[in-house]
Amino acid sequence: MTGPAIISIPPASAPCAGAESCEQLVHADGWFAPVDLHHLQDVMRVGTQITFPRLREAALKGMTDALKDLAAWRTNWVLAGVEHVSQVPGLQLDGESACSHLWRSAVYNYALAQLAETHRDISATGAGDERAEMKATSAEDYRRDGLHAVRDLLAIVPSQDPDVDAPPARTRIDVELI
Repeated sequence: MTGPAIISIPPASAPCAGAESCEQLVHADGWFAPVDLHHLQDVMRVGTQITFPRLREAALKGMTDALKDLAAWRTNWVLAGVEHVSQVPGLQLDGESACSHLWRSAVYNYALAQLAETHRDISATGAGDERAEMKATSAEDYRRDGLHAVRDLLAIVPSQDPDVDAPPARTRIDVELI
């Protein structure tokens, strides 16, 4: 007898609510915003089978990858007098800097790429191998989305002349296969 699939969706976890001492906040370098593991778990639909210590390690790896890619970009903004990523001039989305959203997107996607690669099903069956291949594909998708967020941040550059709006830097290349 087959019936509808049962999907277990964990209840939303309690956010840190801005408390800097919350154990579920992962701090970056102070210029970039910390990552709230509750928010990461809820937004990216990370199931309860991933423990917070494992999620923290993945978030740290995600931050490391993003920080490495954004080091020179951050330095340019610091030299321009910007003290925090949220102060980078530009678009505001839902009351928050677009750069803050992109930073979070990069870290979240890099973290999930790490989890998708390392959290394989333990199975000796062919079905387990198929699931592992599907997860490898999703890891590549997460990594791509994280890279897109990084490239979108890199396109936001400090202006040399405040009176002139320079065209945004082109940080992606569109390729059409023939």
